[in-house]
Amino acid sequence: MSTFISIMHSAGAMLMSKYIIITPCSEEYPEFHIEEGLNLDGFSIYPHNNTNNEEYPDTLVVGDETYKRDDLIKVASQYGDYYLLQDYLREDGLTDVSLIKSINGSIELYTENDGKIWIAKSNGVVLNNKLDLNKQRKNLIT
Repeated sequence: MSTFISIMHSAGAMLMSKYIIITPCSEEYPEFHIEEGLNLDGFSIYPHNNTNNEEYPDTLVVGDETYKRDDLIKVASQYGDYYLLQDYLREDGLTDVSLIKSINGSIELYTENDGKIWIAKSNGVVLNNKLDLNKQRKNLIT
């Protein structure tokens, strides 16, 4: 039985993913780096490069890292779709959060505040608008 949740433990979520994905985003990570992960449930997560906007921007700045939508799409074209999860600290001090819970391939998606779950695909970066509302939870974190 495999279970993992991605929230603040991004390195662990990446390790348990199908692929560990890093795109060029900073001086520390200037190049693409993709390698096989533990593949516990057959999907990949790339945390922290998310936005609470309604459309994914061409360029997203998160702290000292800059993500390019075209880089995310390039990886998806070569390695398959993957999730972009969020822990975005807003100016009002609240945090927008999205996370995935997976048990034996059954996925539950959770959000807090204005958290969004994005999917990088070969044809773009899109909001996951196919949520099973019985599985989506709001205000999970108190």
